Amino acid sequence: MKYVIKASGELEHYDNKKLFASIYRTCLACDIDHTHATDIARQVSKGANEWLGNKTEVSSHDIRAHAHASLRKLNKQAGCLYAHHRIIA
Repeated sequence: MKYVIKASGELEHYDNKKLFASIYRTCLACDIDHTHATDIARQVSKGANEWLGNKTEVSSHDIRAHAHASLRKLNKQAGCLYAHHRIIA
């Protein structure tokens, strides 16, 4: 089981679906079509799972930094938005 250490210090179970959703919403906010946004979100979330490997705990900051770096390689605009806006509606 993997845990995320939140900024508050609280532990939460890692949920790759949450990462996928935040990347997907970021892509949509950048006017990326649904199909491409889904593909990008899958790539970033899959990469995060591989990066996490056997880690049992990781900080939310480290997850965001890794996701940002991956997203920026796939779409510079979406990567910038993800890095600078914590909550995408």
